[in-house]
Amino acid sequence: MKNYSRKDIWYVLLIIVTFTLFGYAKSLVDVTVYVDNNFIELRTNKVTISNLVESMKINLTKDDIVRPSLESKLKQGMFIRVYRVAKTEFKEKRSIPYPTYHKYTPQLLLGKTIVKQHGKQGLKEIIAQRISVDGIEIKDYI
Repeated sequence: MKNYSRKDIWYVLLIIVTFTLFGYAKSLVDVTVYVDNNFIELRTNKVTISNLVESMKINLTKDDIVRPSLESKLKQGMFIRVYRVAKTEFKEKRSIPYPTYHKYTPQLLLGKTIVKQHGKQGLKEIIAQRISVDGIEIKDYI
């Protein structure tokens, strides 16, 4: 066994303390990320999910959802899911039913009716929004 001088021991301690204080000795965690129909297993020293997503160069839109949230701290064995949310607008024509008015009068026999004014079915055009998550349609909003 080699004898180390006090000076060598102090250098080693100084290096350990320096790396620890400045975060170079971060612990590594194994995580799984599911994004764009791909499972990615990796080992990282990142602290938060946001740091990890940024380092993986995953482009997120304002509508995309990450679970657990981007602010969450990474933990060993964590599963991270990125949901791609797409919103599209579309136009749709819907029928407007015409109203039928009934006016009872004693001049008609019981159960008999007369059409006073013929109506016509109308159409209206609406603009709606369709939301899909990972390519699966979830909901339409009018």
